[in-house]
Amino acid sequence: MHFVCVGTPQLTGSHRADLSWVERAFAELAPYLRAPSLVVGKSTVPVGTARRMAQIVRGHAKGGVRLEVAWNPEFLREGRALEDMLRPDRLVFGVASPWAEHRLRHVSLTVAVAVREEGADVVVHDNVAEGKARRAHPELEYADTLLAAARDADLLMLLTDWTEFRDMDPHVLTQSVRQRNVVDARHALAPDLWRSAGWSYRT
Repeated sequence: MHFVCVGTPQLTGSHRADLSWVERAFAELAPYLRAPSLVVGKSTVPVGTARRMAQIVRGHAKGGVRLEVAWNPEFLREGRALEDMLRPDRLVFGVASPWAEHRLRHVSLTVAVAVREEGADVVVHDNVAEGKARRAHPELEYADTLLAAARDADLLMLLTDWTEFRDMDPHVLTQSVRQRNVVDARHALAPDLWRSAGWSYRT
């Protein structure tokens, strides 16, 4: 994932934004992208800019690499930035859901395979994308439920932040695991809650 954070000053004698720095940043970044990537714009820009930047970045990329463009601007008023950041009057969320799911699954399974290759017994549970995961990596062991995956485990690794995993109850899981160790790679859990339940919590 790459972030483009450049200025968009007002054009002299106009109310329009100068997008030349944004366009140049996207165009110059594109040739260096060698793997599927998400490029996120942070600048405050007019509607339709993301579509234009997607065309620019794909036009300058090499080798047909898959690229996606998203926009996540920060609307902070001059002189009120701290207040706006801590007490925003609105929050807008979005993701390019199928692509994001694919990337999360790919990263998570890469970790699972690597841990297994180091000699660990790995059991995977993913209530959202398990069917695709099984087809991609049939060599891994899969569990139909979270509790089944945790049974007699020495370590839990949270690699995707689906709701089921964010809402895990450490007290319930204590009854299934052999040792209370959790690695929260998604920063999705409440550390104090897990530690108060006797778990070793790491990120």
